[in-house]
Amino acid sequence: MITTLLAVGCDDGTPPADDAGVDAAVDAGGSGRAPCARDAGVMDADLARGLSNTCTDGLLLSGLGLRWADGSHRLARWAVYPRTVFPEGCPPSSALRGATLVTELEGEVDGRAAPGGEVMVTYSAIGPFGGSTPPDAGMTWRGVRIARGTTTVDLTADEGESPALFDLAGAGMGAAPALAVVLDGLELSTEVTQPPAFPRDLDASDGFATRGIGAWIDAVERDGDTLRFRAGARFAVGRSGDPELDRAFGSTRTRAVVHWAVVALPRAPVAGSVAYRESHFGTGPRELSLCRPDAETTALAIEGPPAAHAAPALTSFRLSLFPEDEEQGDVVRELSLLVHSFEHDPSSGRAHMQVEGYATNEGPPPSRQPMTYDVSATVALLSWDAGDDVEHLRFAAPVEAGRTDVELPLTER
Repeated sequence: MITTLLAVGCDDGTPPADDAGVDAAVDAGGSGRAPCARDAGVMDADLARGLSNTCTDGLLLSGLGLRWADGSHRLARWAVYPRTVFPEGCPPSSALRGATLVTELEGEVDGRAAPGGEVMVTYSAIGPFGGSTPPDAGMTWRGVRIARGTTTVDLTADEGESPALFDLAGAGMGAAPALAVVLDGLELSTEVTQPPAFPRDLDASDGFATRGIGAWIDAVERDGDTLRFRAGARFAVGRSGDPELDRAFGSTRTRAVVHWAVVALPRAPVAGSVAYRESHFGTGPRELSLCRPDAETTALAIEGPPAAHAAPALTSFRLSLFPEDEEQGDVVRELSLLVHSFEHDPSSGRAHMQVEGYATNEGPPPSRQPMTYDVSATVALLSWDAGDDVEHLRFAAPVEAGRTDVELPLTER
């Protein structure tokens, strides 16, 4: 069963009252629900804080995002992906001992470079946390096994795809009865060779106004021990309103690296999707009232088979800014897609979660106009029966401008 939700933003454009305070905004047209917090974060509680140096069977990323600390910037580099550590000294069943979260955040606005910001991820860490059953123990494949890879996609327009091949036998997955290919991170960059039409006096490494980002896995086919699929990405450049910069519109090339994971399972995954539109609206001196999507909008339920364990993983997502204008872009402060608050009932197989997409052009500098953005995402519900524990975690940490490596906790304890 695929569950699709379609909803429209949290506010109707009515600004907060003058005495509402900086942390409040009015509700949607007198709907009666509580005011939403101004730019309230989803990563402010229950964060993972355990050590990464833990014997673990696997890591499944389910959400990613970056936010600049000081305001909005043109986007030049945007990257979030995990890197796992070899499990020396762990049980033979372990696939990793620790993980590092790699980020890249670069951009410029008004001649000043971004100082850094914050990375946000949601993910699942799969045991043993002290003991494990091998994924292929006995005659029946009961557990989960994960292998990682990347595909580079050169974008001559807003988006593109590239083919990928994966050797199942070489990864020890030839006997797996079911497979899934899921997203494991994304790198976006404007620092590529530009075409002749690109203005020679502009520096692409300074970044551009953004119209949207995204990534997806498509056309997965198995032929014996060969797995074929297509990895796609979106990095849309828009008009900024600056005549000098907008000379590059229509002639800009960008590049994406799609990080993916092949997951071997005892049964086929079940997918669910969300799609909704959100808006930030102007509030005079306070620029924008920034409402993250509410829980009703972002809720996703997937009916999976009964299973002892389950975890969510993204197979596609898109954040499309200013969707009613094919050319409009802007500087951005945050772009994120997070799957959090995951709950799973082993007896029924039903899973509930929140799939929250968020984009904002909150200043400084003052936003030129309110932002409307479309969110779409597909989540695969992966399930298995082996006795490994699963911890569904979320993590936020400050990151420097450029590349940062952060130790990623693999347990809440």
